[in-house]
Amino acid sequence: TIETGGNVGAGTTGPSALFAIENTGTGHSFYVNDSASDATPCVINANGAVGIGTAKPSRFIGLTTPKMEIVDEDGTASDLALRTAGGALGRPIIFLANSDGTVDAPALGASGDDFGKLTFSGYDGADFEPGAEVRGSIDGTPGLDDMPGRLVFLTTPDGTVTLEERLRITNAGFV
Repeated sequence: TIETGGNVGAGTTGPSALFAIENTGTGHSFYVNDSASDATPCVINANGAVGIGTAKPSRFIGLTTPKMEIVDEDGTASDLALRTAGGALGRPIIFLANSDGTVDAPALGASGDDFGKLTFSGYDGADFEPGAEVRGSIDGTPGLDDMPGRLVFLTTPDGTVTLEERLRITNAGFV
């Protein structure tokens, strides 16, 4: 549908944005397919999860259900590259952030809350299980312009799937 104001809609007769896709069912909202190789380069499913290289981006991976999944099934890598240019001001950043409250009204977190985690998992024959993890957490009482942090390194011992803390760097720099 093309609205008189120039908005284009798929699945809607009254698009409210320049390009709007409305999914009223349970199937994919956006699906790009390469018919020559029968590959699925990009999918946005009905839950809003993005899959690159998979038609099922919301399947269970490790400890969470991801909102974005990059898959490569031909034995090569499913790499993610961040690249910038611009000298001292240009640098790629991965920003992991957490708060209490809501997205629109964030609230101050408490000591022990995690900023984010990098979890490394492997397939055990039935599920993806964690083998190692790096966590960034609040380490003290935060306040305005004051966010004490720590890094914690965890590994999983042989014979279990439970991560155990192995190294901690506190907000004071102690190891």
